[in-house]
Amino acid sequence: MKHLKFICLAILATTAMGCSNALEIKTTNIEGTLEPLLSHKKWDHLLLFVAKSNGCTQSDSFQLQIDSVESKQVSVSVIRTQDDNCRRAPMFEEFQLTLPQELQNVELVVSNPQAKPLH
Repeated sequence: MKHLKFICLAILATTAMGCSNALEIKTTNIEGTLEPLLSHKKWDHLLLFVAKSNGCTQSDSFQLQIDSVESKQVSVSVIRTQDDNCRRAPMFEEFQLTLPQELQNVELVVSNPQAKPLH
């Protein structure tokens, strides 16, 4: 009888832990402009991407919008939240955004449009 109680408690504890690992990601809506990207890559806890800059763009000029959540795949968009008003000729630069904990172990699909090459 003691073994049966122990087994039941072990199953209950495992079930409770499994429920706490459920995907609890909510979609977001960030105000700004959907930024065309030359390339992007998820690396560890970062999203690295290449976008156009006139000289004043920093990584904090962007935010990550969560568009949709399906099973273990999350669709995101990089949104420019701060304009780049510098006058330097535009060029592509690499930027990074730190991924929230809940996005670090899921497959990310970045839905930004492809940037056109500079002339």
